[in-house]
Amino acid sequence: MVNCGKERIPVICVLNKKSIINENQKLRFVREIFYQYEEVKRMFGMEAGVIYELIKDGESIEVFKKEFDDGWMQFELINKNGIYYLYTTNYEGTKIIQFPYFDSFDFEYEMDACNSNNFWKNSL
Repeated sequence: MVNCGKERIPVICVLNKKSIINENQKLRFVREIFYQYEEVKRMFGMEAGVIYELIKDGESIEVFKKEFDDGWMQFELINKNGIYYLYTTNYEGTKIIQFPYFDSFDFEYEMDACNSNNFWKNSL
């Protein structure tokens, strides 16, 4: 952070050599430092569908589908160009894409997040 008058301005130094951090970490740092969001970015509906079309040919790391009495929910973790995306769909046709995500995911945590109000708040 650099002080400019009374304001504190975040500064990221980019060196012209091989970076130690990967693309996913770079994107996460940009969100945390510049936008001050620690949560992953979430896209819904048609916007998620468009992003999915761009990343669907990426490496599928993990797919998990859970059946319920009244439907199902599926999670797919995709690595595209070093960025991890979590693509969530359900029986109602709801689509959610979260990124930059982690290199693995915890089903129970994601189910809790889907059921909490906090999940829907951070859509920036």
